[in-house]
Amino acid sequence: MSRQGATSIHTTTTTTQDQLDQDQNENLDPFVLIVGAGLGGLLLAALLERINISYHIYERATEWRAYGAAMTLGANVLPIFEQLGLLEEIEQISLQLGGLDLYNRDMLKMGSVGRTDAKEA
Repeated sequence: MSRQGATSIHTTTTTTQDQLDQDQNENLDPFVLIVGAGLGGLLLAALLERINISYHIYERATEWRAYGAAMTLGANVLPIFEQLGLLEEIEQISLQLGGLDLYNRDMLKMGSVGRTDAKEA
């Protein structure tokens, strides 16, 4: 376990290592560094806010801009939105995926997956 950033503790010969470790752990408030202000970084920040843990977000971009026209959310992230109390609001403004085109890194279409039961915009 790394203890970077911890202050040094001056001890006497009667202090045991276990006592030092306990004292140091009791005096450290957690602080989290988040790299990236994307969906994951902002969700982590929101969760840390709820449990009163300090954090700082580092973002490389100097300005906000749109990177695409749509965002997809898999079923595995929906419980996080539920914990944050945002799931109902997200469901109200969301549309089910009507289809998906798959491209390789050269932007050549590899295939498509379609759905017939998705609602339209």
